[in-house]
Amino acid sequence: MSSAAKGETSTTHLRLPLLWLLISLFLSSPARAVDPNNHISQYAHTAWRVQDGIFEGTPRVLAQTTDGYLWIGTTSGIVRFDGVRFVPWAPPDGEKLPSQRINSLLGGMDGSLWIGTAVGLSRWRTNHLTNYPDQRGVVTAIFEDTDSSIWINLSLSATKTPLCKVDTSGMRCYGDAVGIPPGAYWALTKDHQGNFWIGREEGLGLIRWRPDSHDAYNLKGSKHADAAVSSIAVQADGSLWTGIDVRGPGLGLQKFVHGNWQSFLTSEFDGSKVAVIALLLDRENALWVGTTKSGVYRIYRDKVEHFGSTDGLSSDYVYKLFEDREGDVWVATSKGIDSFRDLRIVSFSTPEGLSAEEVDSVFASRDGGIWIGGPSSMDLLRDGQVSYILAERGISGGATSFFEDHAGRLWVGIDETLSIYKGKFRPITRKNGSPIGMVYSIAEDTENNIWVESSGPLTRIRNFKEEEELP
Repeated sequence: MSSAAKGETSTTHLRLPLLWLLISLFLSSPARAVDPNNHISQYAHTAWRVQDGIFEGTPRVLAQTTDGYLWIGTTSGIVRFDGVRFVPWAPPDGEKLPSQRINSLLGGMDGSLWIGTAVGLSRWRTNHLTNYPDQRGVVTAIFEDTDSSIWINLSLSATKTPLCKVDTSGMRCYGDAVGIPPGAYWALTKDHQGNFWIGREEGLGLIRWRPDSHDAYNLKGSKHADAAVSSIAVQADGSLWTGIDVRGPGLGLQKFVHGNWQSFLTSEFDGSKVAVIALLLDRENALWVGTTKSGVYRIYRDKVEHFGSTDGLSSDYVYKLFEDREGDVWVATSKGIDSFRDLRIVSFSTPEGLSAEEVDSVFASRDGGIWIGGPSSMDLLRDGQVSYILAERGISGGATSFFEDHAGRLWVGIDETLSIYKGKFRPITRKNGSPIGMVYSIAEDTENNIWVESSGPLTRIRNFKEEEELP
């Protein structure tokens, strides 16, 4: 991964009022994450694009401060979002960021916004900007520890000390003498055992570090000199998800378990075939994967979903994934930013697997299945999976009505016919062998007679045979 350029662009400081409703929403207590049992396409999705003039530069990183503001770091400065408006941000007169190219952001527990630029670190707090000029370099990652100390990756620094700690006493940096060789580092996090994990470019691998011990774990056999571990997500069991920004055997999305690298492969997804830039493990333990050419993937209990530009994502090149206080997921891409949030009403259509967009009938059976009829389809939705009942059996037609009788038998009207379905269709006809007609509704009386309203006469059925016709 190449280092960031050092171009600078001026910004304008605008002041816009917040809506009180949005303030109350932003200051609410942390919510659960978006429901991982829903498809990505079932979330409310909003995209804000560079081409609309919202951003002067390319969005690269995202953070939220304790006052609820969302901050977007771009290649040309910082933009602040209050839920309605995007406002270019700049410090007061006489204060200046070391660079307008923003590589990392962090909203601190004390309300600070920590800003990692192409040439150094800054802190915005109580309307004052503090720079840390003693250590210059590309700040590629920022992490806040439980004691409120700030740790950063400082790549390509003159002092060749890639890991730095910032606290009330100042900044202290660590390098080769304590197990962190000089070079480019792109990811930084900490596990529950107190180990820092740092993703590196040179040597392509991970460094586990704590003040009293350290280890290096390189990906053996990799021939990609420009590849880097660009992102790390720690799981509750201590294992790691790692994203490598080059695809290929042993690269892409990898798991790191007990010192061993493992490729991630399912029947529907091969992690080595995507170049991974960003990872997010949300509050529901769903892993979001941001790639360089394929948009976003989400992995939950080994089920993999995809959402890309053809689905409405602002771009297939993803720089950053972020979960805000409300549990919404944000994506920074090469052409804008996107948000995903839960809806109170969840919809199902062809993106979620239905065979037709038009739905003419819906029925919930006692075993939990949802039967869905369309003009040329009959689908069964169960546990989030769709089965195509008619298509799988080579039957043409559409289901117009469903009913489950006292014995659990499913009655279904298909075009001009009536059948009982239990793995296969059993037709029910009139006394003369003609079809019942297009079925509009089905009911059962207390004597277990089945009554059918159709395009023909009202029909009473008993023991699977027509007993009576009423005009």
